Amino acid sequence: MSKEIDFAADVAIDEHNLWEELLRQPMLYQKWSKLLADANLNVSRKKLAHDIAKAEMEHNIRKDPQGYDINKLTETQVASMAIQQPSVKKAKQRYNNAMHDRDVKMSAVAAMSQRKSSLENLCFLHGQNYFSEPKLKPGSGNPKADQGRKRASKRSKK
Repeated sequence: MSKEIDFAADVAIDEHNLWEELLRQPMLYQKWSKLLADANLNVSRKKLAHDIAKAEMEHNIRKDPQGYDINKLTETQVASMAIQQPSVKKAKQRYNNAMHDRDVKMSAVAAMSQRKSSLENLCFLHGQNYFSEPKLKPGSGNPKADQGRKRASKRSKK
């Protein structure tokens, strides 16, 4: 795959350009969903390759049990001997690596969903002026002091 995969850059949110991030979100989700689908396909292929390697090895062991130091041929011994062979071990390792890659892509897709929720929450906060600076009237003092005066006047009215 020639696409450069930079998860950290894709999951990062520039809170100063929310509109750009919102426009980018569907494309990013689709990108990681496609990567996950490709990883699922790869897992299926590696599983098939492992199953074929194991079946071929079991067939070879049944054809020539003495070549594998098996005196009494049982299914348990055939299966046990087959999984010890280097070709089957290598196929199993490739399958496990494909499953790991798929699991990483699944967590990336979940992170993209979380990114969407974070964007929605940031937009909500922005709409509520959460990120705004305090506005002081010309000549007014410290905002905390003003709040203290308001509280004191409320107490004295009681």
